[in-house]
Amino acid sequence: MTPQPRAARTVAEGVGGARRRGRRAGVTLTLAAIVAAAPAGCAWDANVPVQTGATALTGSAGTTTPSGGAGAATNAGGAGATTPASGASSPTSGADQTAPYPELLPRTIGDAALEVSLTRLSPSIATPDAAVSIDVTIANRGLTAAKPAVTARVGEPLSSRADLDAPLDVAGTTVVSDSVPAPDIAPQGSASVRLTIPAQRLASAAAYGVRPLLVRAETAGGSAAIRTYLPFEQRKEYEPLSLAVAVPLTQDLDPARSGADPAAAERAWARSTAAGSRLDRILTGTAGAAVTYAVDPSLLGPVVGPGPGAGPTSSSGTTSPASATTSSSSTRANDATITTGSTGTNAPGSTGSTGSTGSTTGATATPSAPTSPVVTVGATPPPSPARAAFAKRLADLAKTHPIWDLPSEDPDVAALLSDDISADDLPGLLAGDARVRAALAPASGHRVAWPVVGLSADQVRRLTTAYGQGWSGPIVLPLTGSQQPGWTGDAARRFGDGPTVLAYDETLSRLLADTAGTAGGVGPGLTQRFLAETMTILQEFPGRPRRLLAVAPRDFDPDPTTLAALLRTAESTPWLRTASTDSLLAEAQAPTAPAAIATDDPAGRPEPFPSGSSPLDRDRVDDIEADLQRVAAFAAILPSGSATPATARSAGIGLLSARWRGHGIAWDDAHHAVQSRIDTLLNGVSVVDSQVNFFAESGTLQVTVLNTLDVDVRDVQLHLIAQGRTARLRLPSTPYVLNIAARSRATVKVPVEAIAAGPAVVSAQVSSPDGTRLGAQDATLAVEVQPNTGRLVVGIGGAAAVVFLVGLFRTIRRNRPRVTAEDLKEIDLE
Repeated sequence: MTPQPRAARTVAEGVGGARRRGRRAGVTLTLAAIVAAAPAGCAWDANVPVQTGATALTGSAGTTTPSGGAGAATNAGGAGATTPASGASSPTSGADQTAPYPELLPRTIGDAALEVSLTRLSPSIATPDAAVSIDVTIANRGLTAAKPAVTARVGEPLSSRADLDAPLDVAGTTVVSDSVPAPDIAPQGSASVRLTIPAQRLASAAAYGVRPLLVRAETAGGSAAIRTYLPFEQRKEYEPLSLAVAVPLTQDLDPARSGADPAAAERAWARSTAAGSRLDRILTGTAGAAVTYAVDPSLLGPVVGPGPGAGPTSSSGTTSPASATTSSSSTRANDATITTGSTGTNAPGSTGSTGSTGSTTGATATPSAPTSPVVTVGATPPPSPARAAFAKRLADLAKTHPIWDLPSEDPDVAALLSDDISADDLPGLLAGDARVRAALAPASGHRVAWPVVGLSADQVRRLTTAYGQGWSGPIVLPLTGSQQPGWTGDAARRFGDGPTVLAYDETLSRLLADTAGTAGGVGPGLTQRFLAETMTILQEFPGRPRRLLAVAPRDFDPDPTTLAALLRTAESTPWLRTASTDSLLAEAQAPTAPAAIATDDPAGRPEPFPSGSSPLDRDRVDDIEADLQRVAAFAAILPSGSATPATARSAGIGLLSARWRGHGIAWDDAHHAVQSRIDTLLNGVSVVDSQVNFFAESGTLQVTVLNTLDVDVRDVQLHLIAQGRTARLRLPSTPYVLNIAARSRATVKVPVEAIAAGPAVVSAQVSSPDGTRLGAQDATLAVEVQPNTGRLVVGIGGAAAVVFLVGLFRTIRRNRPRVTAEDLKEIDLE
């Protein structure tokens, strides 16, 4: 169903328009009252297609190799031994996914006809008693055969993180390996080469450090090289760094899960949690590591329970007039009679009553065949096997992995805290959710705020207020915006007397995200850059204990093998100590925790994982709030525990999620689908159009209300409003409250009085108790009013009676004798 235009929809006349008018009048309507009572948890979740193509990253930034069999060239022996590759092969498959931040990985420089890829470096950390072995693949992109000679070179030890990306002059490097000739490489072919660096050639006076490493392939026509890093350690003269890792587990974009088809939704859940899915790859790659999971509760199942305004279900069939507003009730009663559309009898268990004030006798409708398709509402969806299996797997991991509770549906708090959107909208979205603790029973857990970008000082204050009293953090923020620049500070921080902060290192976090690049050159190059980054961090203050935090982005889609290898490297690195986020949080709560800072300069707020702008603005948030208000109103007319309102509410809240950043068009499509679903639900109760001839001074109008839902509805209010400038009918001013059984109709006989003759149009509306309109549009009752017909009939009848009597009188008079009997006696006949 296509949603109605904004001007024609209930939201335009009700919540949406009222909110805009309220803002101008200094009044704010918020999401808090709409969603605080029941945070929902069933919305979009699906696989985001990975980047694929005919080429794959093989360890050089911005360069690719053609697809082919991995390991097409194999080493035949010791140092310097090579075996030519056959065909157009490369170290990685053409379907391999490219790392999102290739600038952090080894890069090929020099002759474009040659490409050098790092495939192995062992050991990753040079020591005084072990040689270093390097495997590279040389690919020929030229038009003629090539026979390069390959050497390894190292530069002077680097002293800062900035040096890692500084230009490297080949003249300033030293050859540390023998020159190994590669075999002839045909055009578009490749060959593998192994180099060995003897331990004595890497001797250094420094106790530890990191050197730039250059593997260079030279031909008569030019040269190409790949740059990476070689950390070394000869003596331990430092205080190790503590490193914690956190990974978000959030939904993907899949509109199929927000639709009305349970089978399609279940297939979407199966896709998102099955073997090989993004979530499966995350859990597989992190299962054996000390990683914290930040869990979106909506992954664990929907909230099915009483919606806002839900109360006990009444079986009574009586109706009563009610005020059109919820702030007061009317004391005036209207006389009306309600009958069922098919049998005219009360539904089982319903009763009728007549009050002295004129309350009406009525009945709830018994089932009858509606004229519109039945809208499925009441059936509780079966448990999702895919989601249940995922929750069980995560519950097992929660025994050994700390758990963070994200707000349900992972709302984009940074966008919602913008100056254009009121922060009053947040409390209901950030309310605690019991699903994580109920489903996972984690050994440790905390409610966290994790905006996708940095926040200003004012936004931090507003966010803390939105979380409510008693919440002290943590807020997960980028380190760059949380400390003074110039060095790498501690991850555990605090905003004065405010919330705690866990500040993550952006570069280490991007390296974690780069595990999305699959095997081949990505793994070895990623490992070496990670070791180089942490070594240069250590060198800033080698004697000071510091804590580091690395996090993954929301759309984290790793290769599980590469991810697990990187985490094992972190655990085995001598200058790193594995830490839990619980220990970081304890340090942040200590009085000695360093201060966190925030800037109000938008240019100073970092975006560690650029993902595009948020589609949310004031108008779109207003629309979502109006949609949620409509869902809450719909829930108020249903029996307690109906599943559909919770699902629809979850889909609406899902539109506020951070996962929509950079997907504005997809957001519009999803919003359209959500509105269509809500329209379908609210249109399940409507009034049937009719035409009536009214030939009386007073009488009753019959109004038929149709319920095409598969559940009973209650407290539905029927309003009759005369249209036009001149009123021809006097209608009741207060609405009638109806209870209608599933798939049924009810006929309401409303007493009316005629005022003037002529055509009259009556608008019939049905609404929820709070006044939210139901039905696609108002029904029209076309009434032909003739209030003087009775008088005319009486007049004509009276005139006929007068004529009859006059004629009768004249007839009698005409036949009367002219001479009386007495007169005849007096006549003398003689």
